[in-house]
Amino acid sequence: MKYSVLSSVLPELTAEEVAGTIARAGYDGVEWRVNGEYHFPEATIDKDAPRIKALCDAHGIEVADLTTYIESDDDDAIRRLAAASRVMGCPRFRLFSAHYDPNIGFRALQKQTIEKLKRAERILEGTGVKGVIEVHFGTIASNPLLAYELVRHCDPKVIGVIWDPANMVIEGSMDLNMSVDILGDYVDHVHVKNTSWERASEVDPETWTPA
Repeated sequence: MKYSVLSSVLPELTAEEVAGTIARAGYDGVEWRVNGEYHFPEATIDKDAPRIKALCDAHGIEVADLTTYIESDDDDAIRRLAAASRVMGCPRFRLFSAHYDPNIGFRALQKQTIEKLKRAERILEGTGVKGVIEVHFGTIASNPLLAYELVRHCDPKVIGVIWDPANMVIEGSMDLNMSVDILGDYVDHVHVKNTSWERASEVDPETWTPA
C-alpha cells in the first residue's frame, strides 16, 4: 500500500512547495488538484506533464491521481488527461459524476451519467489510465451503492471508484465493510480524512454543519 496527499489541502503553497512538503513528510506520492485555482490548469495539463513529472521525480514522489472536475463526456479533456497521465506515470484521474437536480430527476441523471462513463471508457480503453468517480456528498454517487450503479456497466480495469468514507459522514452513511463489498473490484483509490458534524455557532445552536 502507498500513501499520497491531495494537493488541495495545501492551497497556499506552490506546486514546488507542495512536492517538497509531501516528500519531507515521508509520503509516497501526490494527488494533484487540476483546476484553474490550483495547482495545475486542466486546459494545459498535457503540455505541463513533463514539468510535473520532473518536479515529482526530483522529490522522489509519484503522481497518484489527478483530481479534476471534468464531465465524463468531455472527450478532448479526457484525451488530454490520459496523455498527461501516461507521461507522469499516473494511473488514474477523477471524473465528475453529477450533482442531483430535481428538475431533471435522479433516474434521468443516472442514465445520462452511465452513458457518459461508457463513452469515457471507450476513449480510455487500452491507454493504461483509469477514469474514477468519487463517492461524494451532493452528487448522485453519494454512497457506494449509488456509485456502483453508475460504474457497473463498465470494465473495472478502465472505470473505477474513489472510496471516501469521510464523505459518507456528511451524506450516504453505510456500513464500511458492506460498502467495500458492494464496490468490489471497482475500488481503485481511497481518500482518508477527518469529518464531523458541529454546531454552526452558539447563536444558532440548532444548525449543524460538517467540518
